[in-house]
Amino acid sequence: MAERRLQQQIRLFCAFRVLSGGLSCCVPVIVLFWQKHGLSLTDVTLLQAIFCLLVVVLEVPSGYAADRLGRKRVILLGSIASALGAAIYVIAHGWSWFLASEVCFAFGISMVSGANSAWLYDLLLENGQESRYEELWGRSQAYSMGGYAVLSVCGGVLYELHDRAPFWLGGILMGLAVLCAVCLEGDAPDEHRSEERGGAAPASMVEILRRNLLSNRSLVRLLVGSALVFAATQVGLWFYQPYMVLCGVRPRWFGLVFASFHVVAGAASHRSAKLDSWFDRLPFGAGPLLVLAASHLGMGIAAGMAGLPFMYLQQVVRGWLVVSLSRRVNEVVASSERATLLSFVSIGNRGAYGLVLPLAGMAGDCWGLPAAMSVIGSVVLVVAVGIACCGRTWVCCPKVARPADAVE
Repeated sequence: MAERRLQQQIRLFCAFRVLSGGLSCCVPVIVLFWQKHGLSLTDVTLLQAIFCLLVVVLEVPSGYAADRLGRKRVILLGSIASALGAAIYVIAHGWSWFLASEVCFAFGISMVSGANSAWLYDLLLENGQESRYEELWGRSQAYSMGGYAVLSVCGGVLYELHDRAPFWLGGILMGLAVLCAVCLEGDAPDEHRSEERGGAAPASMVEILRRNLLSNRSLVRLLVGSALVFAATQVGLWFYQPYMVLCGVRPRWFGLVFASFHVVAGAASHRSAKLDSWFDRLPFGAGPLLVLAASHLGMGIAAGMAGLPFMYLQQVVRGWLVVSLSRRVNEVVASSERATLLSFVSIGNRGAYGLVLPLAGMAGDCWGLPAAMSVIGSVVLVVAVGIACCGRTWVCCPKVARPADAVE
């Protein structure tokens, strides 16, 4: 591929990542929207639990499909499903409608997860520029976070005009994401790649997982560290709105606050290599967990306006983890198995989050938000110190043999 064509594909990929997050304009007001249409907090929690479960169930099969059928096809299918979910929200009334929409989103997110980063890495690998992967993935992540920031502000304003206006905008943007997915360069399914190399038929999904979990210790450590960091980051998500109410922030400002979250996360994605260098003496996961522990403890102890700045530490980790983890996983797995294993990493992340979330919710109901945040911060601190005490062996990530690549 000529350099000009490569740059066009990179720009198109960045545009796709921004547009596919079109419904981020609804995030600052989504709980208000659900409650306005008859959902209690219990219903909201159950809805998200079902969503999380579906994503976990679909993650590895979708990544396997991306490896076997081609990344572009799976990305396109996921984009269409997400656009359908956005369209349902435009007309949704009540639990069953919201559930149908969340099912579409779970399918769409699962399809795109892993396949998008694998598509970019293979695009660069084919052009001998794989060393630019972290830079370009971080750039796309920064653009998407910046887009989320703008949309978050728009969402708060649009919601005051009409409660469905944010969903109208989100649906249009996600429809444009489908068009971007159509224009991405198609990649050959794994069977075609194997035939070109003279290799054997692709391994089954179960065999891929079994072999890597038993023999690739670096991947296992990344899987565990990522799950811990992701759970500790996401557990505070449903606390943000009630915490801001506790701090006296008016709901009209929620969109601006969420927008600033995305700006900070995007900046962290762009500077992920620098953040890695600050904590390169610690095992993978220990550094982000220490930052998260400080964040949760600060929010719990301050319990007021002084606690708001600590929320931004969680956004730093959110943007940092995506790029750092993706690079590390790409370094230790074969190209033909990359999307499958990235999806398995995502399963571990969401599984840990799904297990921790109900416990955090119960803590918030029983003890109140400040005490719950302090308890969460204390637990995260203990885990971070435990990982740090394991020493350098936890983060050791040497490149392992990659038979699917070696036959080239």
